[in-house]
Amino acid sequence: MKKVMILFSIILGSLFILMSCGMVPLGDESAYGEQVNGLEGVTIELTEERHQPEGDTFELRVVNHSDEQIT
Repeated sequence: MKKVMILFSIILGSLFILMSCGMVPLGDESAYGEQVNGLEGVTIELTEERHQPEGDTFELRVVNHSDEQIT
């Protein structure tokens, strides 16, 4: 009986692992598509090269080297 319970636990654990490895949908594609950073001379950059995974905030810097005013 102990061998059956161990086998059942292994099978159940394996199924759980296999099911959790499925692809997670990330949502709809952005309506802006390829228009991000599309204005010549204007870029959006992260202020830091690396961010901690537990943080959910970060700073962006908008750099405007064009003659246009952006908002």
